[in-house]
Amino acid sequence: MEFLFELIFQIIGELLFEGLFRVFREPFQRRPRPVLLAIPYALAGAALGGLSVWLLPQGFLPTETLRIGYLILAPLALGLLMLQLRPLVGIRTEWSPALQVSTTVIFAFSFSLVRYLWIY
Repeated sequence: MEFLFELIFQIIGELLFEGLFRVFREPFQRRPRPVLLAIPYALAGAALGGLSVWLLPQGFLPTETLRIGYLILAPLALGLLMLQLRPLVGIRTEWSPALQVSTTVIFAFSFSLVRYLWIY
């Protein structure tokens, strides 16, 4: 159950953050710098990860191996999933697919890292 909650929470959080980021970025329409893009995505992921710990404070993975695997694989899977979902929900971007995936991976990794460090 927690796995599903965390996945849905990350997807919704990423979509909301992406929409807000586009609105506030519009006046400064320039080519994005990946290093500078990483900071707000990491901060938003960490903040939503903290919120998710508050909402659902128990872990669901019984072994350390599964926890580390989830910490590494979930952000990568979510990055590829969001690459497919963005056009379906109407988010159009001039960013390269690699940049789209990397911002989602950074968001999801910081989300998962906060949960991992706080719960386990």
